[in-house]
Amino acid sequence: MRTTVLLLALSAAIAPEAATQEPYRPGSPLGADVVVKPRSRNAGPLVRGELIAVSVDSLWVLGPTTLTTLPLADVAGIQVRRFRSGASTALIWGFLGGLVSGGLLTAACSTVADADGCGGVMVFSIITWGLWGGVGAATLSGSSVRTLPPSETALGRYARFPQGRPAGVDRAGVRP
Repeated sequence: MRTTVLLLALSAAIAPEAATQEPYRPGSPLGADVVVKPRSRNAGPLVRGELIAVSVDSLWVLGPTTLTTLPLADVAGIQVRRFRSGASTALIWGFLGGLVSGGLLTAACSTVADADGCGGVMVFSIITWGLWGGVGAATLSGSSVRTLPPSETALGRYARFPQGRPAGVDRAGVRP
């Protein structure tokens, strides 16, 4: 009975979060999130958004309101966010895991006749899960963002249209 309740609670907690934290995969219908660094400091602000397409000489990035076309010659580098979750997500999961498992272990410990030492179970569980969540956060934050050179071969697999921008597609045709 306890196992069933635990599995139901964990699946209810994981299901909505797992759908939004899926890492970027080549072949995904959407392009990766990018930050484009201009070659010159006077070129204007950083361009952020979804990578729509890349060709031999141009790059298309869909921002919140505009579809921006940039010449690859004016781009110094592109930061590609490969995972849609970050360090804060790993820390939250560590805390929640410690809280849930600590609560369940404390409840199980209190059912034993000689249960004098159950007070430290919750603290130990939260600290242990928190440490592992911190390790996950440190490794996840370093691996989720990758800086790539401005080239068609390096960026093509992260674009929504890896073969290049289709003819006649404008801002209205590439809704998120």
